[in-house]
Amino acid sequence: MEAKHEFEAVDAREVEDAKRQAEREAKQSDFVESSKEQREGK
Repeated sequence: MEAKHEFEAVDAREVEDAKRQAEREAKQSDFVESSKEQREGK
């Protein structure tokens, strides 16, 4: 029972990390897009 609980905790942590990573990448791409538009003079 304990081992299963630990595995679930690890899974939850990995899911949270993945979400955070996805959000970071989304913000990064938004920033790249907006800076690209600024350079093009839009």
